Amino acid sequence: MKPQITIDGRCLKTGIGRYVLSLVEGLWELPHEFEITVISQSKDASRIAPFCDHVRILDAPMYSIQEQVLMPGSARGADLFHSPHYNVPVLYCGKMLVTIMDLTHILD
Repeated sequence: MKPQITIDGRCLKTGIGRYVLSLVEGLWELPHEFEITVISQSKDASRIAPFCDHVRILDAPMYSIQEQVLMPGSARGADLFHSPHYNVPVLYCGKMLVTIMDLTHILD
């Protein structure tokens, strides 16, 4: 069985979304010996599906308790889970890569 990389791709309208699309497209074009799974909102699933092996739908509101409860299940089976923003699932127990794009919004 191939290792699975799971990417949180629910935020496709922002700069983070551009990063996620570019990352997933770039990984898909490489010869790879892993499966790519993207967690997507249902409205964006068809946009991301051509560049991954699997799409999992999670329509929970961003930055919500519901998101925190449901995300670990959506990332199940991942050998590596990538969160491209800082709302990482605190209850997720697997290997995780987090990218923090910008911290200027927390500066005084």
